[in-house]
Amino acid sequence: MLNRTKLIRVAGLAFVASIMQAGLVGCQTGAAQHDNFAAGADRPPTPRTLQMMARLLSENGRADQAEYVLLKTIEQNPGYLPGYIELADLQIRAKRYNAATDTMEKAHKIAPNDPVIANNVGVLYLRAKRFAEASEMFRAAVEADPGEARYRGNLALSLGMQGLYRESYEAYSAVLEPSEAYWNIGVISEARNDMTRAEEFFNMSHRIATGDAEPGFADFDRGVTASVPTE
Repeated sequence: MLNRTKLIRVAGLAFVASIMQAGLVGCQTGAAQHDNFAAGADRPPTPRTLQMMARLLSENGRADQAEYVLLKTIEQNPGYLPGYIELADLQIRAKRYNAATDTMEKAHKIAPNDPVIANNVGVLYLRAKRFAEASEMFRAAVEADPGEARYRGNLALSLGMQGLYRESYEAYSAVLEPSEAYWNIGVISEARNDMTRAEEFFNMSHRIATGDAEPGFADFDRGVTASVPTE
């Protein structure tokens, strides 16, 4: 069962990195804290600890040191995916988009079936206007996690930006009501300066919402409306 979500009027291309959140540590007595410290004194820091250290460095304006820590972390722990995401987020905030893309591509090679990684690579490709490649990444994310609406929405966006409006409508229809799917591809059409189609899509969105038209993708040149099954 798909989780339908409101994606209407959100055809933006901003990257949203998924960052692991630090958990709160429960209260301990002084003796317990001392015992834990003693037990771990000779142990190297974990990748998670290094990630949190890098985040603190970044929050305190020491981005260069944070990046160094993260680079060392993934060098020593190449399978630690949150480190790549944290590093990419740091690079994006510095507007180093090519570096961020390279970082996420490396993560994707390590974990090709991870939907979060594939989606993040796809969004970076969207920003670079590499729409066909973005679609490949979003398809991979959808295949890995079919129930996540955001991946299907991103796939629909990347298809629409290639002018593949029917395919975009089909992807949106899996997670949106038909009128909202039409509205979104209208927004995409405007972004492509395809104003004639944008007007048609916005009009269909209104007609479906008011009950004056049946759901389905309309071939406006032929006056045909094809039904699109929803999941």
